[in-house]
Amino acid sequence: MFTQDGLVAKEGDNLADGTTLNEINDSAGVAINTYGFEVAFHGKVDKTDAVFVGQVPVVVGDEPSGE
Repeated sequence: MFTQDGLVAKEGDNLADGTTLNEINDSAGVAINTYGFEVAFHGKVDKTDAVFVGQVPVVVGDEPSGE
């Protein structure tokens, strides 16, 4: 799955908890927060449906200001 800033996740990626992202549900949509630095999407680990939240790749000059 991509945003305008680059790759966020792809099927087969290893997740932080040691599981593997088996599927990204392309009909479920994607949510990107107001600041554009976090993304949420639906997918599966093994046969379990899940919602994933992750960081969007930051392009130099687009870092959050903290305001």
